[in-house]
Amino acid sequence: MRSLRRFVSFLERRSRASITVVSFALVLLLGLGGYFVGINISYSLFLVFPILAVTWFVNRLAGVVLSVFSATTLFLVAWWTGRFSEARPAVVAWNEIAPLGFFLLIVGLMSMLKETLDREETLSRTDPLTGLFNRRYFNELVEAEMERSARYGHPITIAYTDLDNFKTVNDEFGHDTGDAVLVRTAELFGDSLRATDQVARLGGDEFAIMMPETAPEQGIMVAGKVRDAFLQAMESDGWPVSMSVGLVTFLTPPAKVEDMLKEADTLMYSVKSSGKNDIRQAVLA
Repeated sequence: MRSLRRFVSFLERRSRASITVVSFALVLLLGLGGYFVGINISYSLFLVFPILAVTWFVNRLAGVVLSVFSATTLFLVAWWTGRFSEARPAVVAWNEIAPLGFFLLIVGLMSMLKETLDREETLSRTDPLTGLFNRRYFNELVEAEMERSARYGHPITIAYTDLDNFKTVNDEFGHDTGDAVLVRTAELFGDSLRATDQVARLGGDEFAIMMPETAPEQGIMVAGKVRDAFLQAMESDGWPVSMSVGLVTFLTPPAKVEDMLKEADTLMYSVKSSGKNDIRQAVLA
C-alpha cells in the first residue's frame, strides 16, 4: 500500500503531457511485444493500466482517445499475426468492438469515481455558503506555510477579521440579508487579495487571511485595501457593517497554528473593544 501511494504521488507530480506521452508509448510497446512474442500471448488486460492512468491524471477525453488507440492496436496486431485470416467478418468486427467497449467502460467508471472524490474533497475543504476555505483546511495551509517559513526564514502575516454590527443586519434585515453580506464579503476578498494569499471563513462573521512571505508594511497595505473595498461595498449596498482587523506578522512561526490565530484574534478584539472599524497591527518574533 505504501509503494502504491508513492507511485500515485510520483504521477501527481508529473505533467499531463508527460503522462499522456508515456501512456501512448506503453500501449505501442505492448502492441509490439504482442506482435513479436506471438499470438498465443494475451496482453489486452495490461492496456487497462495506461488507460486508467490517463483517465485519472489527465482527463476523460484522453482516456477515450487512448481506448480507441489501444483497441486499434489490438486489432492490427491480431490482423498482422494472422489471427483473422480464416475468421468470419462478424468475428473480426467483434474482436474490434469488444475491447473498445471494455476500455470505454473502464474510462467511464474511473471518471465517475474521480468526479465523486473531487466533489467530496471540495466539500470537505470549503464553507458551503461563501465557497471560501473552511477552518480545518485553512489550518492545514497555514501549517504547511509555517514549515516553509521555518526552513527559509520568510515572515508570515495573519489577518483576523470580524464584521462589526453584523448581528444588527440579521435582526433588522433578516438572515437572508446576513447571508448576502457574508457572500459579498467573500467576493471582495477574492477581488482584493493577491494570488498567493489564502482566505477562510472561520465561522459566523469571522474570517482569516494568510499572507505568505509578507512583511509588516506589505501586510498593512493588503489589509487596508481589503477593508477599504469592503467599506465601500457595504455603503453602496446600504448595509451598516464595518470591519475590525487584527493583523500580526510572525518573523518566525510559533509552534502551533492555533497560537498564530489566537494572537491575531486577540488583536482584533482589542479593535472591537476600542471603537471597531479599524486595523491594529503587531510584529512578533
